[in-house]
Amino acid sequence: MAPFDINQVRACFPALESGYIYADNAGGSQTTQAVIDRLVDYLTNTNVQLGADYSIGLLSSQCVAEGSVTAAELFNAASIKEVGFGPSTTMMFENIARALDNDIQPGDEFIITYEHEDNNGPWKRLAARRNATLKYWQPTPVSVHQEKAYGYLWLYSFT
Repeated sequence: MAPFDINQVRACFPALESGYIYADNAGGSQTTQAVIDRLVDYLTNTNVQLGADYSIGLLSSQCVAEGSVTAAELFNAASIKEVGFGPSTTMMFENIARALDNDIQPGDEFIITYEHEDNNGPWKRLAARRNATLKYWQPTPVSVHQEKAYGYLWLYSFT
């Protein structure tokens, strides 16, 4: 296996050329030039009503379907039924939490971190609605050196 070349990876992300550090961008994630090019191509050439039975409509539907297949492959999902898309992580987690409303009983426990709102807000609201118990987990560094160099280690959802 070839050695990991971080400079080659960084070169794929045009936003990194700006000199800014994108550590937490609530408005979305930075993307590669290949993704930008694919979006521009889709919006320029096939952005029509999905499911339409004319040639461009069929091509548009095929492009969207290919996205689900590619995402399933990326995450090693058994099928595209295990892959979901939505407007934002915050909205997706809120929808999942609301879908669980009737399954949560008083006293059920949620363990969350102190991180970003999209990762804990829906669970806080669900716990409040259903009289569930909310517990916070604070990750601890494995060494004093790590704490000084990086702060606490956090777990993040993939978006």
